[in-house]
Amino acid sequence: MNKIKKCRYLFLLITILIPLLFLNSNLFYHSIKKNISDLNENNNESFKDNVRISQGVSTLFEGTEQNLNITDTGMSNEGFMANLNVTKKMDTVRKKVRVDNIQNLKGGKKRR
Repeated sequence: MNKIKKCRYLFLLITILIPLLFLNSNLFYHSIKKNISDLNENNNESFKDNVRISQGVSTLFEGTEQNLNITDTGMSNEGFMANLNVTKKMDTVRKKVRVDNIQNLKGGKKRR
């Protein structure tokens, strides 16, 4: 083998195989998972107690008549499309002008 091929194989070994071995090992995964969970428990609890923040988004909208259907994730109970705020003017402007789908995708006539 010449030096270039040896360098390529060494490069492949260093960049691809060694990280794959470490990332797929259970020891690496559990150590990362443990560190993240420890950080989350220690920092989140003290921060939450000091600031008195509630976890759900829906609690921010309690008592407002307009937004009673918001869940803890921030999504609407009725779905996303039903909750869009579109004015009547936009509804009248946004029309399908042409009948054919391909014609609809094309722009208008080019002016000279």
